[in-house]
Amino acid sequence: MFVSRPDKVRRFGFSDVEVQIILRIADQRIEDTDNDHVTYLRGMLKDFVGLMAFTGMRPFEAMKLQWHDIQTFNTDGGKLATKIYVSGKNKERILVTRDDATHYVFDIYERINFYRLGNSPDIVDQLDGYVFSQIDGTQIKSFKKGLRALLEAANVRQDIRGKERDAYSFRHYYATQRLQKGVS
Repeated sequence: MFVSRPDKVRRFGFSDVEVQIILRIADQRIEDTDNDHVTYLRGMLKDFVGLMAFTGMRPFEAMKLQWHDIQTFNTDGGKLATKIYVSGKNKERILVTRDDATHYVFDIYERINFYRLGNSPDIVDQLDGYVFSQIDGTQIKSFKKGLRALLEAANVRQDIRGKERDAYSFRHYYATQRLQKGVS
């Protein structure tokens, strides 16, 4: 017999328009500061949002992601794609990104190269550790506060029922997009 779980949080995902607004507001917030550290973290937040929205990754999987978990490759059609090895919920899986997710990986890569490594030509040999990391290389533990502020700035913090959205709402967005395209 099926029994609903009252403690389970039901989330709505975002619409395409809302995701585009969030990403546009993220860009504006990056440009609105002169502080390098804040610029770096807001850029990382934008890329976190992009990866979450276009891969279906769980938030804790993204936060645990390390550079050795990511491989880029050319598809049979000659397009650049990315394989991401994630672990969570007691299992491992491989995500093959859509085109719109691959550029977020490269944005993170370039941001780290610029801020942490000073545009070193040896970036391939030097880049390791957590993908979502501080300028000093330590792991970013959470984007919760920054994401809340971004969603509020984009005026999409709550769904149509008045329920607060969070990073998991991007996973629901991704799943909805896949279902609408007839892909599981």
